Amino acid sequence: QLKALNLSENYLGFEGVTALASSLEKMVQLETLDLSGNRVEANGAAALSASLTRTSNLQTLNLWGNELCDEGVVALSVALAEMVNLRTLGLSRCCVGDAGVTALASSLEKMVQLETMFLRNNKIGNLGAVALASAIVNTKGLRTLSLGNNPIKAPGIFAIICSLPFLESLASIDITTKETITLEAAFVAAQDNASGWKILNKLR
Repeated sequence: QLKALNLSENYLGFEGVTALASSLEKMVQLETLDLSGNRVEANGAAALSASLTRTSNLQTLNLWGNELCDEGVVALSVALAEMVNLRTLGLSRCCVGDAGVTALASSLEKMVQLETMFLRNNKIGNLGAVALASAIVNTKGLRTLSLGNNPIKAPGIFAIICSLPFLESLASIDITTKETITLEAAFVAAQDNASGWKILNKLR
C-alpha cells in the first residue's frame, strides 16, 4: 500500500487534482501527500477536501504555493477537523487571509496530533492572528509554527505572544511580519485594541 505521494510542481490544476481526489479514498495507508506548486485553486481544494476525510492515516499534508485563497482553506478546514492523525500542515504561499485562517483555527482543537504548521507568506492580518492565537492554546503537541511575512500588526502579534506560555511543546516560532513594529509597540497597541485584550483575558 502506498504511504507517500509526492506530486509537487506538476501543475495539476483543477482537472488533475479532481482526478487525484477520486483515487485518494483507495489510498487508505497514505501518510504523506505533497501537492505543492500545482496551481490548485479554491474549487480544487473543495474537491480534495471531500476525499481527504477518507485518508485517516495521513500525517503530512503539503499544499504550499497553491492559490487556495480563503474559500479553498475554508473548504479544507472541514476535512482537517477529521484528520486526527495529521502532524504536519503546509499552507505557506496560499493567499490565505483572515477568513481562511479563522476557519482553520476552528478545526485545530480536533487536530490533536498536530506538531508543525506552516502559514508563511500569506495575507493573514490581526483578525486571523487573534483567531489562531485563541485556538493554538489547545494544540498541546505543537512544536513548530511559521507565520512569517504576513501583514500582522501589533495587536495580532500581541495575541500570538500571549498564547506562547500555553504551548509547552513549542520549540520554534516565526512571527516576523511585513509591518515594522517592535515588541513594545505590540503591547502598547493591544491596550487600545479590544481583540487584543479579549485574547489576553481568555488566556489568563
